[in-house]
Amino acid sequence: MTHEELEQGAFGRIAINEIHAAANDPDTLVADLVERFKSLLQACPVSRLEGWVRIIVEALANAEHRNPSLIEEAAARAGKKLAGWEPGVAARERLAREMLHWEWDAVRTAVEFLCYSIEERPLKRMIEILGCLWVDPRIVSGIPALAYGPESDRTVALNASREWTAEMYIRRAACCIPSWDVVTAADHSGEGQAARISLEISQALKNMFGLDHEDYDSPAEINRFLRDKLRRPIVVLLDAGGLDREVLADVRAQWPVLILLLLTGDRAFERAMVTAGPKVLVLPDLDRSAEKDAWENYRVLAYCLKDAIS
Repeated sequence: MTHEELEQGAFGRIAINEIHAAANDPDTLVADLVERFKSLLQACPVSRLEGWVRIIVEALANAEHRNPSLIEEAAARAGKKLAGWEPGVAARERLAREMLHWEWDAVRTAVEFLCYSIEERPLKRMIEILGCLWVDPRIVSGIPALAYGPESDRTVALNASREWTAEMYIRRAACCIPSWDVVTAADHSGEGQAARISLEISQALKNMFGLDHEDYDSPAEINRFLRDKLRRPIVVLLDAGGLDREVLADVRAQWPVLILLLLTGDRAFERAMVTAGPKVLVLPDLDRSAEKDAWENYRVLAYCLKDAIS
């Protein structure tokens, strides 16, 4: 085989431009081919949003198994019409994909209709996903890069008034089930504030991951566990009202692996903490009425779950 021959006929259309000597032994030849093209044989990674679709499809399969017409009816009750039929795409998958882009009222209506036909575990997982969709993904788009970026940059500020809101922001940013773990350190104003916050973080992490033996007595040892063994983001919610940049810097220095999410509530975030303290990603201001409406809607979804399993 020559380069001239590769430029003609069927070979010419696929633009092969390399020639390699092949082994005479069939087993060796197959092994060489597999080694050369193994990267092409790997399954394409599933996108984070596609992972959400699969979880919702699992939940909807319960309802469809009981009554195939429930899927179309759920969309109709929400005032929606599913996209046209696609070969190999079940109605439950079409509904799952479309629900991720619906407004809140439509999502709530569909869940209320379907909840009694879905088992507890898949229903709970579906509600965990749908409950955070009110958060604009563009606003939290910088958090995943921050979570896996330099440890010194893992601080975020949000003017939320509820811890629930911060958890929804994190869930939307993580885009996975289970989501990233979240712990809370209460406000500890006054002398020794940084040490008390650090102690509370340490105890919360020990409880969460069962680190109750002497190997994890210090923040350094727990950081090592999180960095080398756990290898997934952990978020700590802090009330920014009682913090100054020195305290924040001390907590950041003791817990470099963690994402610190500062809740400012109705208070304006002190810009001096951005320029003079640790680097902080300040998220766009949250509309208080939008936060309240989202909470009320989520309560409806939570009630659907509670009512369905009672």
